[in-house]
Amino acid sequence: MHVAELTVKSESTNASESSFDSVDEFSKPEDRQGVYVAGPSRTVLGASAWSMAGYGFSQCFRLVNNMVLSYLLMPEAFGTMAIVNLVVVGISMFSDVGAGPCIIQNDRGDHFEFLNTAWVIGIFRGAVITLIAALLAMPVASFYQLPELVWLIPLASLTALINGTASTAIYTSQRHLDLKSLAWLDIRSQVIGSIAMCILAFYWPTVTSLVLGTIATAVAHTIFSHRMISGYRNQFAFSQTDAKKLFHFGRWIFVSTLMMFAAMQVDRMMMGKLFDIGTLGVYSFGLAIAMLPRMVVEKLSSGILYPVLSRFARGSSDGLMPQLRSARGSILAVGAAMVISVFVTCQDFFEFLYHEDYHAAGSICQWLCLSAWIAMLTMTLSPALVAMGKTKEVANSNFVKLPATIIASLAGFHTAGLSGFILGLAIGSLIAHLVVVDALAKTGMLLVKQDLVTTSVVVLAMVFVVFVQNAETITKTEMRVAFALVAISFWMLAIVQVRQYRKAERAKPSTSMG
Repeated sequence: MHVAELTVKSESTNASESSFDSVDEFSKPEDRQGVYVAGPSRTVLGASAWSMAGYGFSQCFRLVNNMVLSYLLMPEAFGTMAIVNLVVVGISMFSDVGAGPCIIQNDRGDHFEFLNTAWVIGIFRGAVITLIAALLAMPVASFYQLPELVWLIPLASLTALINGTASTAIYTSQRHLDLKSLAWLDIRSQVIGSIAMCILAFYWPTVTSLVLGTIATAVAHTIFSHRMISGYRNQFAFSQTDAKKLFHFGRWIFVSTLMMFAAMQVDRMMMGKLFDIGTLGVYSFGLAIAMLPRMVVEKLSSGILYPVLSRFARGSSDGLMPQLRSARGSILAVGAAMVISVFVTCQDFFEFLYHEDYHAAGSICQWLCLSAWIAMLTMTLSPALVAMGKTKEVANSNFVKLPATIIASLAGFHTAGLSGFILGLAIGSLIAHLVVVDALAKTGMLLVKQDLVTTSVVVLAMVFVVFVQNAETITKTEMRVAFALVAISFWMLAIVQVRQYRKAERAKPSTSMG
């Protein structure tokens, strides 16, 4: 067993040395018996603000990037890229050993020896992903009858190798709710990657420009990750004891992420065969917008809710249920407002801002909003199970979701075409959610009432919107005014919910995170 430490620098951060070093003015590691020492505590609300601001900017920039690309590339390019991502992301999730969540949750998550071991495992994992992707390229190209996949998939898989060398400072920042550094990391890498993608697409209007732009994003993300925390440096070192802890924690996360990937990506797997590649490209645009609220909630759940719940789980679990209920209520309120906002605006959004080849993505986006909402319910519950070390239960939910989604989607496709196919996705998500609810109920944590109330409000709003859209006596202007009022109402409810949580948070000094 070889033991080594992160290289730690005691000197203070020099702003002129690196603009990125100045981003994290709080986290300065010190070598105190091989343990990372965080700076002043961050509150949950402060972390939430940085997470939302950073993610919001990053996604807005991505939307602008997609609008530009819709005028430079044909839908077939995005359909092909969807299949490329399907393979690369699939292998990545297949090989996920849960190193990141383990760093956040484990008592040794601040020990340099533990962090270096996780980093080495990540590098090895990235190399394996790249190799496997190259081997799968030809069979996948043959299955989808797209010869260009033979070289596009190996090229895109380089992102896994690059991301595998990213610093564990990413997870250390999550562990200590230092989401300011993470926000800047995402923003900078997204801006660089998006600009590169647009420039390449302008001069080289093929799917290759999308792949190279993705690689540029990965390179920027990895470089900046090593400059997040001044003096924080990973080194090649390996501890068998820590590796066993990582694999022990991640054995069910491995199964869970594998099944979750299959369940989440099964729509694109099936669409590549059930529909033409152009339809898949348009679907990908609708999916990208519909998933925005879900991705925000996922970021809040993994970056804030999970670290907070893990802290409670590491100590006394008495406060776990109240903390989950209150924090989840605020996240769901914001999530509901975002879902409804997307639901009422997506058709106009695509018609006004995108090339006419992509206008059909508006109605696709509306159908996808329902499954996005159900996914939010699940991803705000499952962190509690993982925080308690019950990763097997999360794996079970994803294991159930895959066959349920396939059966429901195929039945929907043969019944109502594309809309029925998408509705089947929502049914599969609902069944998986019920498994998570049952697992939490067995631990004495029951939040069914919260689910029913929020879902009823969201579904009723969606039904109202569809009714207004199909009412022949209502003008476009009247319809948009009605939709604006619906969205504003949801945001007002969300603001009230967040303020109540903020008030309660301020009254509890223990909610700060050190």
